[in-house]
Amino acid sequence: MTVFSLQAQTSSTQIAAIFTDLLSNNPVDTSEDWSYYQDVDNQLFLIDFETLNYNIFEIVLRDRNTDRIIYQEDVFDLPVNSIYEFDYSTYLEGEYTLELRSTVRTLEQKLVF
Repeated sequence: MTVFSLQAQTSSTQIAAIFTDLLSNNPVDTSEDWSYYQDVDNQLFLIDFETLNYNIFEIVLRDRNTDRIIYQEDVFDLPVNSIYEFDYSTYLEGEYTLELRSTVRTLEQKLVF
């Protein structure tokens, strides 16, 4: 039993390492034409998942000055035809980078609000 448990832990660690390596080698695409809309009046960004060429599993917002992650959400369980609403009313004015992460690549968009 102990050997099985150790093997399972090793296998799990190897899978996590492979997944992390896969993500770290993702090309970043800033030229991808992905559909988003900024609703300034309601302080919302709307992202249309259906227009994307990739299945997005995570959305990340980074402060462009510090590169610190400000917001992060797993979205892998959302339908591919979803429109995601990001409310930025509680964030300070400034420049941010919105990352849409897939297993194939990371899409980035500069945001100013």
